[in-house]
Amino acid sequence: MDWIKTGGSSDTRPISRKAKRDRWERIGFSAVSIFFLLYLGIPILATVLFSLSGKWTDTVLPQSWSLNAYSIIFASDEFYSSLFRTIFLCLVVAVLEVAVTIPAVFAIKIGNEGLGRLIQILSIIPIALPAVVLALGSVKFYGATVPALLGTPALLIGVQAAFGLPFVYWTILNAFQAVDVVELYNAARTLRCGTLEFIIRIMIPSLKKGIVIAGVIAFASTFDNFALQQLIVGAGWETFAMYQYKYFTMDGHVVSTLSVIGMLIIFIMSWIAGFQSKAKGERKEEDAL
Repeated sequence: MDWIKTGGSSDTRPISRKAKRDRWERIGFSAVSIFFLLYLGIPILATVLFSLSGKWTDTVLPQSWSLNAYSIIFASDEFYSSLFRTIFLCLVVAVLEVAVTIPAVFAIKIGNEGLGRLIQILSIIPIALPAVVLALGSVKFYGATVPALLGTPALLIGVQAAFGLPFVYWTILNAFQAVDVVELYNAARTLRCGTLEFIIRIMIPSLKKGIVIAGVIAFASTFDNFALQQLIVGAGWETFAMYQYKYFTMDGHVVSTLSVIGMLIIFIMSWIAGFQSKAKGERKEEDAL
């Protein structure tokens, strides 16, 4: 029987070496994954525990537990108004960035690849510039040209969209390359499909996952951008980040509570967006499992 299992050879060393190598690879991948999860999870867990603690000084776990910080937050009208303003801001910025980026990338891929290289260089500028510099420059420019925009949510939406545009641009660009939109467009043209019809019926459904990911990135990058929000609108249009900042010198437990709430909101938005981006077949498979 051993002769049959080994294919006529009694030497099983190559098989055993491969099995050992595969085992060590699995161990290595598992170790890296566990380390990454701990690296991300421990600070989040510490924030959650601190928000629920009443006293926590020199012990591993809180010495007492309290929901006082949560009661303070949920009893505050300012919390709800700042949260609704921020969600509105994030949604508008996400829609604006995606709506601007998709036609731009399509025009670059179909029309002029050379222009795309220039835009790629320009898209690095908002990342290279600190948010404070971007905000002060915008305030100075629009203060000299359109002073009526100063301190308004409209200016904040525009500046925030410019700040997060590189992240959305690279995400959409990768989605275009993944589905090979140029080949799809050429094939559609040979079948007498118009450009507008191609965009609506073929391109956008094909880019659905990429669009959703870009929207989530835009939403998350806008949610807690304190520097831009503070310098452009200030307390006149208080956002979630500015409301949280008020408690930094007052109560660390409330700050942790607001951080937990912010993480939950982004997680829920990501989960909803990920669920909506899945095809019907994928949803049925998950439900069956």
